[in-house]
Amino acid sequence: MARAPALAVDVLGPVTVRRDGAAVALRRPKERALLARLALATPRAVPIATLVQDLWPAEPPAHPVDTLRVHVANLRRALSGSDKVETAGGGYRLALPADAVDALRFEEAVAQALRVADPAARAAALQLALEIWGGSQDALVDVGLPFAEAERARLGELRVCAVESRIEAELGAGRAREVVGELEALCLRHPGREAFVGQLMTALYRSGRQSDALAAYRRGRDHLAELGLEPGERLRQLEHAVLTHALGPGPAPEDVRPLVRYAAVDGGRVAYQVVGVGDIDLLVLHGGFVPCDAMWDAPPLAAFLHRLGKRFRVLLCDRRGTGMSDPPAASIRYEHWVEDCLAVLDEVGSERALVFGHEHGGPAAVRLARRAPARIAGLVLHSVLSEPDDHPTRLARTDLMIDEGPVAGIDLLAATAPSAGRNPTLRSWLERAGQLGAGPARAKELHRLYRADDLAPMLPDLRVQVLVLHAARNRVCDVAHAYRIAQLVPGAQLVVLDSADHLFWLGDADAVLGEVERLADRAVPTAAPPSVLAAVAAVVGDDPDAAAGALSAAGAWAVATVAPDAVAAAFSSARTATAAVAEMCALRGWRGALDVGEVRPDGAATPSGPAVARCVRDARDAPGGTVVRSAAARAVLSGAARPE
Repeated sequence: MARAPALAVDVLGPVTVRRDGAAVALRRPKERALLARLALATPRAVPIATLVQDLWPAEPPAHPVDTLRVHVANLRRALSGSDKVETAGGGYRLALPADAVDALRFEEAVAQALRVADPAARAAALQLALEIWGGSQDALVDVGLPFAEAERARLGELRVCAVESRIEAELGAGRAREVVGELEALCLRHPGREAFVGQLMTALYRSGRQSDALAAYRRGRDHLAELGLEPGERLRQLEHAVLTHALGPGPAPEDVRPLVRYAAVDGGRVAYQVVGVGDIDLLVLHGGFVPCDAMWDAPPLAAFLHRLGKRFRVLLCDRRGTGMSDPPAASIRYEHWVEDCLAVLDEVGSERALVFGHEHGGPAAVRLARRAPARIAGLVLHSVLSEPDDHPTRLARTDLMIDEGPVAGIDLLAATAPSAGRNPTLRSWLERAGQLGAGPARAKELHRLYRADDLAPMLPDLRVQVLVLHAARNRVCDVAHAYRIAQLVPGAQLVVLDSADHLFWLGDADAVLGEVERLADRAVPTAAPPSVLAAVAAVVGDDPDAAAGALSAAGAWAVATVAPDAVAAAFSSARTATAAVAEMCALRGWRGALDVGEVRPDGAATPSGPAVARCVRDARDAPGGTVVRSAAARAVLSGAARPE
């Protein structure tokens, strides 16, 4: 049975309709307007009276309903079938899924992106949403009717708000320098938009350009004056914060692309990268053949790896025969990839690591855990086959994809990550990166190796903690494989994700990250640093360096700047702490606080813990030139308690 043509409607820019990617001609303006009106209401029906009013707002024809029916008939012919424009509920509706309309897809993508907690990942998701516009600045540009003007204004405001949110997320991810140029252009394009002025000031200040930040405020104030407006309270407060250096420096920028290194193995070399500062090693064996260095060209994947890097030291490697690693002397076997993993772990000095195996990386991860269980703290298997899946029809389709790819009509992104929609940038990256990882002959060899592999006999022998992750509606690898793996591995935990994404770094990335972190908590327990009872002092003022020096000189055994204007210290004696803090607050007009409680001397004698946080909070609430003492501190000083 022939497949029905896939239709898509674009209204972000000129109104266009595409059938299987090819443009469909709509020569009559009224039919373009009718299509746009129905598309924006998808999947709801638009009443006939509303359509007449929207299409003929000033002078309706003599027989408006009959004329409307003629345009509907013409539109049905253009769309190659009456089934695409349905009569429903006293009106008409476009029989298309909501994600077939670019404006509706954009709104949903923005809503999902704003729910992402991590700033870098949120910025990447918002950028993907904005790319749906394809460079257009306005919607419905070829429809000059009032309903289109209202929708154009609404969608344009949503686009600008999404840009604001993306830049705010970029600033939250520590990318102040990277957004300065874009913000300068946005301030010129939207002179009355205070949010862009404030973001530009923040980006300039965090880039070490205080005077330029103040100049940006003055330019913004002058533009507002031309419009008869004054800067809002928030912008005035931001100017004051820049003037007084009260604006925090922001998070440190992330290293976008780590250095490619090599580990020696069997006379060849294995390419690998290290990213992150965590104290737990996580070896990621990704699916497919994308070189590890190419991963940083996909913003959502790069953001996901950076998020992992906040908790783990992430190790990436190109297994032999893929990417920038040397090929083995003979045909590739999974034992080669196990040796590659051990070589990388040895090279970076990793004694014990978690391993994340995705798709093609899963069989190597399982064999690694069987070969060296003492070095594997836990194992994550995401979208991995449990038994052979080498039916000739499936292998033939894979060969066609490798040889001809998109030319054969195979949409790899749609199959592996439906949540990404029709994003052209991500689709292009996925197709190109896979080609960089392995040539056609090698790719076919590796696909056959994977699809012929039978993991089932090995799984009962695993003696590490195993987490099995799988998308419930994965079309590439059926979820039944996950159930079988979990059944065969002793004590395995199965988490079925409510999504259709085969790729772990799109759609359900938050859930994947959370489950990996929980596995780390179980598999690699970390002991809390020892706590000691101490007198805690906090000082809030305009010169934290001077305060830290004075507290150290007064006998504090641990001192740290805990905020741009706050210093905390731990003393062995509450009386010594009181004398030191009282003197400097009286002389400098600073605010101080004293408490007694458990302190963790983390790192290089840096105090932390609830007592420190309490003390800093109390100091901020203290009047200038005074010291606030907690009940515990007063008890010690009066002799009722004696930690001294």
